[in-house]
Amino acid sequence: MWHRIAACHIAIQRETFSRVPLGGGTVELLGSGEFDDFTFDSEGRAWVATNPGALTLFTQLKNGTWEEEIVVDTVLNGPSSAAFGRDGARETKTLYMTTRAGQLVAVDTSGGDP
Repeated sequence: MWHRIAACHIAIQRETFSRVPLGGGTVELLGSGEFDDFTFDSEGRAWVATNPGALTLFTQLKNGTWEEEIVVDTVLNGPSSAAFGRDGARETKTLYMTTRAGQLVAVDTSGGDP
């Protein structure tokens, strides 16, 4: 399947997470919520810091639509930033999140994979 190059965007005031095709086209709304920051994993999934205390995962399905799933709920106190580790295979499956309360939280995204 050929994918058009696109950028993703969070509009904090509108509380939306969207995909914007580069070079023109229709903006695709992926979800609505109190989103703050996001990052992508090696599989192209978007991990989104979601207030008041959640982590939302957006996965593109084979038919081109996106599935939204809350994967962490109420553990985070005002998540504000998300980034994957960069040192080795195991580290790239660890999502580091900071919060407005000054927490640094490590989230294992491997799903039990070694």
